[in-house]
Amino acid sequence: MDDEVTMMKRAIAMVVAVCLISFFPYQMGLPFPSSYLPVFFFINGLCALWSVFNQLVVIAFYEYRIHDHKDTFFQTVLKFVLWPGMILNHHVQLVLCRLPFIVNKALGILYALVLFILSMLVSFVFEV
Repeated sequence: MDDEVTMMKRAIAMVVAVCLISFFPYQMGLPFPSSYLPVFFFINGLCALWSVFNQLVVIAFYEYRIHDHKDTFFQTVLKFVLWPGMILNHHVQLVLCRLPFIVNKALGILYALVLFILSMLVSFVFEV
């Protein structure tokens, strides 16, 4: 019985997260399933830009929010919103943190620019 309640809560949280992620791009004119790509690239780009200044904070924030085992509804929704928005950046930052400082920051800035350009290019496909 407890597993059924947990699964139902996760399913409802996932539906709420999908609605939250797709609401704002849909208002700009992007169709529903395609609205995830520009949001995915833009949020990862913001995290990559933030990682240039506070790399370890971004890594710790992702790990704390995703692997936190609190079972509140808000935490579950936040987990489903943050996971697609930060997962790519998290894995890239784990690789970049092993590099020397100058190379790390140069590649971090280049990575953020590439993500912002990808976000714009995907948005331009739909003539927003």
